Amino acid sequence: MRLLLTIFILTLMAFAKPNHLVNESSPYLKLHANQPVDWYPWGEEAFAKAVKEDKPILLSVGYSTCHWCHVMARESFENEEIAAYLNEHFVAIKLDREERPDIDHIYMTAHQAMNEGSGGWPLNVFLTPEKKPFFGGTYYPPKAKANRPGFDELLKGVQEAWTEKREQITNFSENITKHLQAAPAGEGASSDLGKNFIAHTMGVIRERGDNEFYGWGRGPKFPQTSFLRLLLLSSEAEERKFALDSLNFMGRSGLYDHLNGGFHRYCVDQEWVVPHFEKMLYDQAQLIETYLDAYLLTKDPFYQRIATETCEYLLREMRAENGVFYAAQDAQSENKEGKFSCWTLAELKEIFDSEELALLQQHFTLTEEGNFYDFSDPEALKNQNVLVVQKTLEDFNPSERKQLLELRKTLFEIRAKRVLPATDSKILLNWNALAISALARASFVLETPKYLEAAREAYAQLLDSHVNDGDLYHSAKDEQRHGENLGADYASMIYAARTLYHCTLDSKYLTQALDYSRRSLNLFFDKEEGGFYEVGSDSDLVMRLKSEFDNALPSVVSQMVRELSALTSITDFPEGEQALEKTLTYYQATLQTAPFNLGEMILSIAQLETQKTLALSVQSADQDTLTPYLTVGNQSLPAPMILGVSEPVKEFYQTLPKSEKGVTAYLCEGNTCKAPTSDLEILKKQLK
Repeated sequence: MRLLLTIFILTLMAFAKPNHLVNESSPYLKLHANQPVDWYPWGEEAFAKAVKEDKPILLSVGYSTCHWCHVMARESFENEEIAAYLNEHFVAIKLDREERPDIDHIYMTAHQAMNEGSGGWPLNVFLTPEKKPFFGGTYYPPKAKANRPGFDELLKGVQEAWTEKREQITNFSENITKHLQAAPAGEGASSDLGKNFIAHTMGVIRERGDNEFYGWGRGPKFPQTSFLRLLLLSSEAEERKFALDSLNFMGRSGLYDHLNGGFHRYCVDQEWVVPHFEKMLYDQAQLIETYLDAYLLTKDPFYQRIATETCEYLLREMRAENGVFYAAQDAQSENKEGKFSCWTLAELKEIFDSEELALLQQHFTLTEEGNFYDFSDPEALKNQNVLVVQKTLEDFNPSERKQLLELRKTLFEIRAKRVLPATDSKILLNWNALAISALARASFVLETPKYLEAAREAYAQLLDSHVNDGDLYHSAKDEQRHGENLGADYASMIYAARTLYHCTLDSKYLTQALDYSRRSLNLFFDKEEGGFYEVGSDSDLVMRLKSEFDNALPSVVSQMVRELSALTSITDFPEGEQALEKTLTYYQATLQTAPFNLGEMILSIAQLETQKTLALSVQSADQDTLTPYLTVGNQSLPAPMILGVSEPVKEFYQTLPKSEKGVTAYLCEGNTCKAPTSDLEILKKQLK
């Protein structure tokens, strides 16, 4: 019966008339290409139609791994009656938020301003033909239920208001646009952002943590990598312990994929048991770096294993043939959350004998009733177990550990035969840049050279696919490019180039980092007040917003503070120093009163407080000779800024005595260096 139903649906889709999304490259947009809604992509054709026909615009924003986006698509956008009304009275635009984060940020900010801060996806915002917002919401069922208005009623209400209250709508849309453009991120007089500020902020962040289940919040619960990395640098043992306990809990929880490696997006509950099963490239990158920090601090093999497995997941599951990395993997398979990842105890009893199952139950929490629930699905799967570790591999004796690895391999192989979640194969520039930085660093911390090779290959491919005449493009797929010159892409590419320089001493990477930094100052920096806009001055969007706070990804301004701090410490970059000082002054009030908004910026300030530089003078040394010194440098926490002694580094480093053979290492603070050495053991002691 199910097979016949599937064939019937596919047949209908085959004969359905496609809408204007049919030639788009985004997998998310393609999902909507055969719906009865006459969807347009973001572009002049849709705007011209709205102006000509004097119709409001429905801008519906989502992404391919968004659960409620799929729900609303099935319920409302595939509903013939709703689609007919929408097509008659509105111009409908579908947007992939990952392909155009600049547009999404503008209208999500507007939605939050109109709805007292609430937000989420799908985002459904109604605009004037001039692209100015006047009403917004998120998920709507087709008919009213559970205190939510029905989408059918909402469309009729908006249409009536557009016809009968046009003047009020126009005035409101003008006012909300002006309000958002004028809203400052925060400003204050310059004051100390040194050790006392950092120590106080670490204390505030720790105090707000969950003392029972670790991390922050009560659910949904997201990995907060900036806060974790910040606390790992603390001089207070209790603050470091909280970060390590959080990472231990997360690495054992449902957030982590124990069979395949890699992290899911978040957990819906306080206890980190039930994840939302989507996997995002940017989460993997940030969590790799965080677990590397934890491993360097403790030398605990658990953190090493989690970082390694996540790197291997990226190379095995998320890497395209040309070396770059896909955006995400879906949470659902066969329209069911958890169907790919969960197990019933009855199923496991069919696979393993009683002795094997008993060992597996020591390792994972497995029960008859299961621990998985999905309140969003009235027909959710029953008795399913999310794999949650109660006793880690490292806690078993060698013989048991070997047997467990075989049992896990069996589960992995069986699961691989299930219907796989879809992969969003867009190549996003800033997400890839974060992965490149993480892999390059992991190469030395984990002493796995293939990770650096993968990072360099991905970076080279990005330059080929996402750069045109010096301009960066955010998204590329099927020879289509989207999102020209976004601040997040520049900031992340500076980070990737600089990290590759620290891991290779190839000066071309440092030169590129400086080039992208100077271009960023021209495109995004507010020369009057400080801070960074998210789009360039030539943007044709309805408004130009400054970067205000970190989210799942570090904000543009947090990343630029990190990169300008690093680059001005090792190169002559006066315009970067001025921009850095002005930006920190501008964000002074936010840093002091709302540190949770800018965790990555505070992490950058903390790293700079303790940062040393490790200058390596190389004379006719091949990579094999250089690698041990790069490894020693990268295996310190906090890691020193590793650089060579040739341009474009500061003149001070260029004037250090050159090595006559091999490598000579200079560990410096400011313009004061310890005695030069070529002895790796001496260098290790200097770095402690």
